[in-house]
Order: sequence, then structure tokens, then C-alpha cells
Amino acid sequence: MKKRIKGKLCDTETAALLGTKYVGVFGDTNGYEEQLYITRTKQYFMYGNGGSESKYTKATINLLADDQAEEWKKENITEVKSVSKKESVPKKKVNTTKKKATTLKKKPAISKKPEQE
Repeated sequence: MKKRIKGKLCDTETAALLGTKYVGVFGDTNGYEEQLYITRTKQYFMYGNGGSESKYTKATINLLADDQAEEWKKENITEVKSVSKKESVPKKKVNTTKKKATTLKKKPAISKKPEQE
């Protein structure tokens, strides 16, 4: 999901995922998930999505201040696999494999026989 907030691009496809919190089970109308991300420009944002009666009734992205993100990490991440703000966030992967060049074979020209009289 992509959203521009206050001139800052928040994109779940290119930002680094730091952690996920699940509340309830799949299909629970009160259940939801929260995912904390950090962008290459070191901006934290939260992606939330949930059931029809949850706090995320539709997919939402919100910017977070550094202290809010740190608090969320302390409360919700037990195993640290996160990218610190000092580290660089990996750039989007680019396919660098070379493809074989293929040549098209021309079909032989069909020669027409002159009509006989």
C-alpha cells in the first residue's frame, strides 16, 4: 500500500518491515493487524488493517514520531530483527539477471510462379 502524508511517501513495498502485531484471529470482526515500517529516509509509519468493528476498519497508514515507534517496538517486538534508524534501509531489489538474446528467424519468402497462359 502506498500513501503520501505531509509530503512523505509511505510505501509498504519499499520500506523495511520492523514488526507485526496481530490482535484476534482471521475473520474476527474486532481483530486487526499492525505493521511498523521504516523508510529509506528514516521515517516510521504504521500500516493497520482489520475487521469491520476494529480500530482499522479499512487499510490505513499513519506516520509515527520516533518516540512512538520506539514505544511500539518495546511493547510488541520480542525478538529484535529490526533495522535501527542509524542503519540504511535496503533499497528495492532490482532484477539483475541477464536474459538471453533471442533472434527471430525470418520465414522463407514464398515465390509465386508466373501464371501460365
